[in-house]
Amino acid sequence: MSECVLWPGPTMADGYGRVGHHTYAHRHVWEECFGPIPQGLHLHHECGVRNCVTPEHLRLLTPAEHTRLHNPVCARYTPERAVTHCKRGHEFTEANTWRDRRGSRHCRACGRARMAARRALMFAASVDEQPAERFEPDYRDQPIARATEEGDDAA
Repeated sequence: MSECVLWPGPTMADGYGRVGHHTYAHRHVWEECFGPIPQGLHLHHECGVRNCVTPEHLRLLTPAEHTRLHNPVCARYTPERAVTHCKRGHEFTEANTWRDRRGSRHCRACGRARMAARRALMFAASVDEQPAERFEPDYRDQPIARATEEGDDAA
């Protein structure tokens, strides 16, 4: 495969080159070289580089073919299936995974580490403080302030 020719102009948020306001650069190049893209077909980058505009790196595919190329295991791609480990490297297994009400997966090992760190912080804070100040402030030495009504001669 030849070297990629990268689009020198602006790019869209998804990384593809942009021509004008709403046209993808690789689609523009394809149409200039080979004519209009047939209805219902996708343009695929063989090289995998989104801002590549080399005509030889582009290929027309049906939506089903395009999906199979990006996920050969299953045509119904979900990003969660590709994630096999949490962000700290623990594997998502039945024993190490729990799901919240929305169905999102969470790592039990990370949860245990998070709780241990929280407990350590709470313990360190409780050792530094005096229990009397923490739970029952001593107000015995402070005078009791009484509200007096105006015009009331208490003296």
